[in-house]
Amino acid sequence: MKPAIEDQAFGVIPVLENSAPERQYLLIRHRKGHWGFPKGHSDGNETAEQAAQREFQEETGLSACHLFLDLKFTEHYQFLKKKKGHWVHKTVIYFVGEVPLVQGKMPVVKIQPEEISDFRWCSYAEARLLLSFDLARKMLKDCEQRLEGRSLSS
Repeated sequence: MKPAIEDQAFGVIPVLENSAPERQYLLIRHRKGHWGFPKGHSDGNETAEQAAQREFQEETGLSACHLFLDLKFTEHYQFLKKKKGHWVHKTVIYFVGEVPLVQGKMPVVKIQPEEISDFRWCSYAEARLLLSFDLARKMLKDCEQRLEGRSLSS
């Protein structure tokens, strides 16, 4: 077995506030079938924030998203790349990003079909059920707790 590879990616936990009756989270279904949040690798000399914002825009078609740099979460996991015969130790840094309503309506999501097969705006409870991995559910729970009583728009 080859030595493990360290990998880092950056993403956004997209939140839509002011959507009655409760805030909504945008989940995407990756082509491999699992539900999660938009994420990807940095290009060139991008900062973590720039990479997260770009990946969010590429995967969802949404350009308006305000990242809250004080609201970020880190996910660590590992997986085996069977074809290449090595383990990957992955770290993903997610920023909470507020997505605004567009003229009082839900923003129009245009998924990147090469990487994303579906999307869904979900309440917290719906998102917990839909997310594929325990780590993502824990991160969502931590995010929801940090957002309780806090207005993102202020």
